[in-house]
Amino acid sequence: MEKQIELGKVITTKKKFRYWIGLLLGFGCLVNYFDRINLTVAGQVLMDELSISPAMFGILLSSFSWTYALMQIPMGVVLDRIGVKWLNRVCSIVWVFATGLTAFISGLLPLFILRLSLGVAEAPAF
Repeated sequence: MEKQIELGKVITTKKKFRYWIGLLLGFGCLVNYFDRINLTVAGQVLMDELSISPAMFGILLSSFSWTYALMQIPMGVVLDRIGVKWLNRVCSIVWVFATGLTAFISGLLPLFILRLSLGVAEAPAF
């Protein structure tokens, strides 16, 4: 009888742990989504500060999507080969640097490169 009760506690604990993992993954996806769209919120100020035309700003916004779309299948292959744990760690580090350095740049080309690298870093998120 005691073993059944202990087994029940283990199953209940695993279910609670599973919900926390799901909550953290959902929060991570939400942060990824915010990171994708944050440039549009600061768009007008950024265009004024860096003297970017609306056409160039459109290219800048789409640069994330280029690498994000192109890296979906290759990142899936890499995920299968080396595992989720290692690739997510590496991509999280790239994501942190690309996002953090965005605040310190002062030109269109560095911002463009950081947006491209952000697309690569977020490709294995889903």
